[in-house]
Amino acid sequence: MSNIEKSSVIVQKEQELQGLQKQKKKLLTQLKRNETTLTKLKNGIMDMQRQVTGRIPEIMMEIQRVKERLGDLFRKAKTSDKINDSEKEGLDEFIEVFDAENPFKDMFGIDMEEFEAKRASAGFNTDEFDRQKAYEFFSEYKVETKAEDQKEIRKAFIRLANRFHPDKAKSRKEKEQFHALMQQINSAYERNDLANLIRIEEKYGDKKTLAEMEVTQEGAIIDLLDVEIDRLKRNVELLENQLKRMKKEIRNIKSSELGKAYKMEQDAQKYDGESAEDMIEIMEVQKQELLELEEAMKVYLETGKMPEIIQEKFFEPTFDDYNPFQDGGEAIGIEELLEAFSEMMEDDDYDPPVPKKRKKRRRK
Repeated sequence: MSNIEKSSVIVQKEQELQGLQKQKKKLLTQLKRNETTLTKLKNGIMDMQRQVTGRIPEIMMEIQRVKERLGDLFRKAKTSDKINDSEKEGLDEFIEVFDAENPFKDMFGIDMEEFEAKRASAGFNTDEFDRQKAYEFFSEYKVETKAEDQKEIRKAFIRLANRFHPDKAKSRKEKEQFHALMQQINSAYERNDLANLIRIEEKYGDKKTLAEMEVTQEGAIIDLLDVEIDRLKRNVELLENQLKRMKKEIRNIKSSELGKAYKMEQDAQKYDGESAEDMIEIMEVQKQELLELEEAMKVYLETGKMPEIIQEKFFEPTFDDYNPFQDGGEAIGIEELLEAFSEMMEDDDYDPPVPKKRKKRRRK
């Protein structure tokens, strides 16, 4: 039927159809953009979690174990016949520091052994990180899909499954293609992801135009247009609902404690603040210094001659450099750190601090 022959009813319905198609296309674009945002947010939090529940506590535990060994070495030095009495008097300060309460429990609320067990069960300290398992962590932030929406999503799933099931393939190559498609279809269905089901249907569908179907009767054309309009209206409604759920899920994650911590981490990196990576780097340096001190103490006990690294410490008023929560002259202790961290988590307008440059100690 040419444009001249079209009735006003058909023209009106075609215009309505075009408007719905544009609306659907816009929603699919918005969903794709929000899906990217959600995936980036989850991956960022997981990477941060792997640092916070992975490398940071791991280094803290390593530092604590070295400190415990050093405490034993300094106590041995106090009773050693090879070390003179004047030097022994200066060792009490070291023993007091190394015997101080382990800050690990204050930071994480549990003992190191219990933390290790929890970390293993969560999959954060495995050689091959189980990302899918970690994704389950975010299930509490998902927004429930309405039952009526789920029914429509299932209808779309059944249409695709009936068409692309590997058993319906006509060749080995087609069977492999159908198998890959069914994996995408199943994944989208499990997530109540109508948008991806629609994308698959549009990409691989064989929908014919009215001309290809050779429909010329005005009544039949109107009926077919009505069916397509009703289908698109329902799809638009379902996609709008999915977009609302996804936006709310993003808000839920961002407003969670982990989401706030992730925002602080991003701000720290953006504004040259002290990020988790910075903390790891500082703690690695401190751990190495402790290990060097441990080796020096072994030499000290064996020879009775005080190594240079220990001599340097005798001329310093405190041993703060070896506390993993202190850096330089204006250090803060674990209690102040935890209090500041708590305040930051509760403050939505938190501005990340700009850290002071670390002063490197010159070795003599």
